Amino acid sequence: MGTLRVMSTGPSKRLRRLAVGTSGSLIVAIGLVLMPLPGPGTVLVLGGLTLLQREFPWAGRLLQRVRVRSGVLGRWIKNRGSDPGHNA
Repeated sequence: MGTLRVMSTGPSKRLRRLAVGTSGSLIVAIGLVLMPLPGPGTVLVLGGLTLLQREFPWAGRLLQRVRVRSGVLGRWIKNRGSDPGHNA
């Protein structure tokens, strides 16, 4: 027997887009609120944007910029901690 594929058209596609948009936005919002606190704020923002990019091209572009900037920030924090002249 073959597998049955359900084509996502019409109202079901709009419903999926709405669900992905709502859940992804909620995850990003929670991540942004948690950013100043120690915890998974950055991970939640990246996860929410990853979810949003499935339906929204702008989210993929934003995700790329956030990944680049979070990498730069991570390297800066790492290097700052290893600076012998830095009084922490």
